Amino acid sequence: MSEAPDRLRWALQRRHQLAASLPGFWASCLSYAAPDCRFSAYNRIYRRTFLRGSSLGRMSYVAEGSRVGFADIGAFCSIGPDVSLGGLGWHPIDRMSTTRHFIPPP
Repeated sequence: MSEAPDRLRWALQRRHQLAASLPGFWASCLSYAAPDCRFSAYNRIYRRTFLRGSSLGRMSYVAEGSRVGFADIGAFCSIGPDVSLGGLGWHPIDRMSTTRHFIPPP
């Protein structure tokens, strides 16, 4: 499925369906969660937030501007603003470490 139509579906439909079925759920119309995300009661998803392949436990929220990919976030967790969490980046696995000191500059 193309992401652009799904973003529109999220803004106009899916987040409202989640709010109707999960007590206390709220998501900004300027956020986006892919269809493979799972939510719980009292989750809050703030604007400019992007989620893919992730789940949020009850009473957890993701603050403005954060990107969460392929992560399971437990209950009562607070993900701060502008955080990147999970498998969204490139991390070489054939090296001794993934620290930037072992990766040559681009």
